[in-house]
Amino acid sequence: MNTKNNTGKKVTEELEANRLSLYIILAFVCLVGLVYLYRAVDSVHYISFFNRCVQWIIWLSAALVALSLWRVAASRGKDVSGKLLTPGTGLFLSVLALLSGLFLKMYYNDAIKLLYILIPGLCVVYLIKLIYANGFYPVAGFLLLSASVLYVFDRLLLWGLFEHWQVPLGLLLALLGAAFVLVCLRCRKNDGELRLGGRSRRLFKRAESYVPAFLAGAAVVVVGGVFVKSPSYAVFYGLMGLGGLVVALGMYYTYHLMYH
Repeated sequence: MNTKNNTGKKVTEELEANRLSLYIILAFVCLVGLVYLYRAVDSVHYISFFNRCVQWIIWLSAALVALSLWRVAASRGKDVSGKLLTPGTGLFLSVLALLSGLFLKMYYNDAIKLLYILIPGLCVVYLIKLIYANGFYPVAGFLLLSASVLYVFDRLLLWGLFEHWQVPLGLLLALLGAAFVLVCLRCRKNDGELRLGGRSRRLFKRAESYVPAFLAGAAVVVVGGVFVKSPSYAVFYGLMGLGGLVVALGMYYTYHLMYH
């Protein structure tokens, strides 16, 4: 029996290692591509090349989204945990690629700078999830998402697309933080699992402290409130604050991993 368990554990560890390798390779390829796109958009002679590449990214990622939706629908009721790229992960990556392409089409250099941070950040969060396997993964992922939304909202105002939407965008960001707090309360009630529509997903360990998660949600609510009054202050201090909070939470979870 122990031999069988050890074999299953080894297979799981190898699968996770292969997944991590795949994600790192994808991230590296994307970053190299962004380097070339950045050089292209900086040159008048290659701007048309940049636009063609972005258009191809949008069409290809849209096709991948359709394929991923088909995979998700076809895998309902089946165990897909043993696949290198699960249908859910494939859908997430394809939607991320589509949104990135649309963002590149709208904001050029600003989009490239954001993706320079977002792509490695996602890899780091996934790596930490493998190490900690606790609440740091959803909390850090939420903070990373909130920082990206904050940056996008600021760009929307800066470029004049939603110049009169300062208050609604700030309230929407605050609502995102409040929604995360509600999700955490629901998880605490269900021993760390989020249950929606008859399906459940474990986000936190049983008997885990939810104080860091509530602190993260409250921080985003505060940033949203500041955004209503001053988007520039919210972006400048908010991005530093949310990034610093991720570092502080990393130290907190590392301490609990080592000594508890």
